[in-house]
Amino acid sequence: LFLGVERRTWSYTCYWGRLDREEKQSPPATRQISAQGPQYRRPNPHPSACGSAPSAPTQSRPTGCEQRRCPPRSPTGAPSSWEKAKGAGNGAEMSTMTPEVKSVWMKFRRSNSDAAALVLKLGGDNETVEVDGEVREMSPEDLAEEMSDSNPRWIIWIVKIPRDDGRVQYPLIPIYFSPEAGNDRSKMLYSSQTTKVAQAFDLGKIHPLHDLDDMTFDALKEMHISSV
Repeated sequence: LFLGVERRTWSYTCYWGRLDREEKQSPPATRQISAQGPQYRRPNPHPSACGSAPSAPTQSRPTGCEQRRCPPRSPTGAPSSWEKAKGAGNGAEMSTMTPEVKSVWMKFRRSNSDAAALVLKLGGDNETVEVDGEVREMSPEDLAEEMSDSNPRWIIWIVKIPRDDGRVQYPLIPIYFSPEAGNDRSKMLYSSQTTKVAQAFDLGKIHPLHDLDDMTFDALKEMHISSV
């Protein structure tokens, strides 16, 4: 019995002694006043474990132009050589319309004639578009008789088309005339510039035409309906 009491007393002494050593090693408690009354909170001896200490700065995530790796612009604000090459590759930059042609085109597209046509051709440099002729109040059949059946041309028509509900339309109907008996090189040049002409004049679908005898008012109306 004496040995059991002595062993139990020795274990209690070791336990309380361990608590005393922990209290001496830990920092003193600080008193904090809150709305609920005084509270005691012991400072954390290891602030990095709970995240109370300021963490190391993290690397910012790249956004915007850094993610796309866009090339820097020149100090003057002009597009770089990379941007010029990119614009030239998709056909966005082109000089197919001269100021004279643009002036004629702006007046022509405001026309309210029953039938008007603007005939365009390639210039001497095979890139610039020139005006070959402009007619008003002329039927498609009459214009077909005056045109050459061996030279490619672009023809932009404005015709009066009445609707069933009583309204009247004046749509733009672009045509690319490529004669079957024409020169192959000339047709190839016109064909390569057709898409650029449609972009420069802000046209929709350009309808192909191989025979001038097929250029009639009914054919123009069907072209307009097919492109709507």
